[in-house]
Amino acid sequence: MVLEDRLRLYGLTAISVPTHRLPDAAACQELLREADFTKIDARSEQPGYYLSSAQAGWADITVGLEGKPVLQLASAQQEQIRAEHFAELAGLTTAQGI
Repeated sequence: MVLEDRLRLYGLTAISVPTHRLPDAAACQELLREADFTKIDARSEQPGYYLSSAQAGWADITVGLEGKPVLQLASAQQEQIRAEHFAELAGLTTAQGI
């Protein structure tokens, strides 16, 4: 479950981050074509890094737009979401990180 789905469980709507992800390279190419770009080379690549820990990932969330809806909740609910998020990430953690 991603953060957006978890927020829905608490009656919150995730903020639409202006730099949302495009579904694939073809969608990126189309968007650039519509903006009158002509020399387009769109590809999908892995970022090449891992989050060092669940805490590091949560810190990124709470300082960005993604974390704004969480601030609407009481501190006990905020802590509950954080704990659920950490528990979910525990299954994704490797020696390299998350």
